[in-house]
Amino acid sequence: MTRFLIQEAYRISGVGTVLVGQVTSGILKAGMRASIESRIIQIATIEAQHKKMEKANPGETVGVQVRDANYKALKSLVGKHLEFH
Repeated sequence: MTRFLIQEAYRISGVGTVLVGQVTSGILKAGMRASIESRIIQIATIEAQHKKMEKANPGETVGVQVRDANYKALKSLVGKHLEFH
């Protein structure tokens, strides 16, 4: 399990929903999933400073593009942890 502290959520035209935050425990990788309001979201890509990353380690602040996301539900989670598996 990987914990990710959501600092901000964005809806970007042509990209989709992007979460910006910090990995607080575990290793974050593309393809990992989380459950929000009975929906499963999946990490499509991870980026830091405009460079794609295969993984993010604890303490790193990254942007995470997620698939199948409800933007409003994610925006309401700003300041909270999301657990990815």
